[in-house]
Amino acid sequence: MQDMTKPLNSSPDTELNLDGTRAKTDWKSIYVLSIVTFLGAIQAGAVGPTVWPYMKLMDPSVPDTYSGYFRSINSLGHVISAVIAGYCCNRLNQTKTPMMTGKILIISASLIYLTIELLSSARRYVFVIFEFLMGFSLGFLMIGRVYVAMASTEKDRSRAVSVSTLAMPFGLALGPLFQIFFTLFGYPGHEFLFGTHLNVYTSPIYLSIFSCLIGITLLLLCFHGKLQPTKKADDAALPATENRLGVNLDKIAISICLLTKLMVGFVMICMMAIGPPYTMTIFGWTSANAVLYGSIIQGLIGTIGIGWNLIYMFTKLNHRLPERRAILLGFTLFLTFFLVTFPWPFYTSKIQYESKLNNSTSEPTGCNVNYKWCAETPSVNVWVYSIAQVLCMGFGMPLVTINLDILYSKILGPIKQGTMQGIFMVCGEVLNIAGPIAMSNVYTSSGPRYIWLAEMLVLSSGVILWVVFFRRMVSFSQKIAEPQKL
Repeated sequence: MQDMTKPLNSSPDTELNLDGTRAKTDWKSIYVLSIVTFLGAIQAGAVGPTVWPYMKLMDPSVPDTYSGYFRSINSLGHVISAVIAGYCCNRLNQTKTPMMTGKILIISASLIYLTIELLSSARRYVFVIFEFLMGFSLGFLMIGRVYVAMASTEKDRSRAVSVSTLAMPFGLALGPLFQIFFTLFGYPGHEFLFGTHLNVYTSPIYLSIFSCLIGITLLLLCFHGKLQPTKKADDAALPATENRLGVNLDKIAISICLLTKLMVGFVMICMMAIGPPYTMTIFGWTSANAVLYGSIIQGLIGTIGIGWNLIYMFTKLNHRLPERRAILLGFTLFLTFFLVTFPWPFYTSKIQYESKLNNSTSEPTGCNVNYKWCAETPSVNVWVYSIAQVLCMGFGMPLVTINLDILYSKILGPIKQGTMQGIFMVCGEVLNIAGPIAMSNVYTSSGPRYIWLAEMLVLSSGVILWVVFFRRMVSFSQKIAEPQKL
């Protein structure tokens, strides 16, 4: 058998192995992409917390249900653009233009947001347009993951994905710090351009525009972005090599990765949509308690996630814990969380119905009197729930998400991954269109029991699926090198 590590050509920027995979990682563009992602995350962290309060200020009559619709509208835009961006990425043979398009869409949405205060009516509908455009931009921006997958060698893939992934939590952590600074502007703030005002609600939008302009400049001047690393003279070599070796894309392995992405999305919806109101109910937390304790828990989970990214960047953990084993371990941790926090009959504590803290004007705590299920649902211990969430989600989520991204790109191999990565992003986001609203309705009508059972069923199926197909969940190059072992 021929040596698959022998390059097809000698150009330092376009080297390929005979199996079509990259022989050299384009670290410069990956680092530039990470900086752009970091700037975008700062913008998201600063803008996100202001949108709903600003909408309530501009339109006090807007119902609280609009908050759920906002998430759905944003996810719908993300799903649509992910497919479009993936297709355009393959057609253009590069990721630079789609990513710049995403930045331009954010600038457009930001300008629309700034005009809201100038309108006398229909403000809530302009907010919806803003939220859709922000979601629509994400599909184009997330296509950068395609370049990370195709611009890195399989040996460097774990580090490359970790570098680009690490930029997101760091940026999201810094964003709120900018927001704290922007509170100094107050409201209505200072009169600014064309009758608009610079205040606590609009300052993050100007930061967003500024970060997008920097991002566009970096993408334009410093980012390579080409998907196919071969020259035209070499383009015919890859299909010939594939055909000669008789290796095709493993559709079953690809389908399992996509299904796994859906399962992870199902878990995330539960934690984001049901977790906060459920913990306030069973532990009798006030809103202030929920913000404080929830922030501590999420901070610990985020710290563990950052730690995992750093480990993947600076160690060779993927050699000791291959992607498929890490994903299986992560799913086991997810399942453990729902098993431990399920309201089993042997939990003796009961959920208390709403009561006032000190006087009639204080915030009621406990279960809503309209929730009949509280009377027959045991209460999980606060320490058991919190520790299980930190350990199982803190270690499980990065294990699954990082390694699933890496393994999926390796399974796809040397093809142009734009369309397939777009489908992968859709699987991660499609449940958010209606999932939070549907799951919230189940929770209010029957409590957590059926949701937890559904999560355990889905995760158990995922574990079984990965055990059964464990041997074939390997990279494209490994299938070529060791076909007899699969």
